Amino acid sequence: MAIDGIAQKTYGQAEDLDNGETKSFCVPVDYKITVSMGDGDYDGTAAAQYVKISGTEGETEELQCDADFAVTGEDVECTVSSDKYIGDYRCLVWRTTTAD
Repeated sequence: MAIDGIAQKTYGQAEDLDNGETKSFCVPVDYKITVSMGDGDYDGTAAAQYVKISGTEGETEELQCDADFAVTGEDVECTVSSDKYIGDYRCLVWRTTTAD
């Protein structure tokens, strides 16, 4: 079985789902994030960057935004993925690991 071209685990035996049991089958959603870096002497960073994305129905887990944030004066893009349902996007919470 595939959803949006992504292969999913197939449950073919009755014992895979017990009586009265509910299981969620979620397809991951990719979020593309663009950050405009300033061009000052201290605007770039080599530190790891993390995000949580909040919506009308919930929030993603903390996700690492993996990109080259050491550049200055350019846009930097990363894509993060989560299978948590958040409803309509409302905000992004950003966390950095150092002060550099």
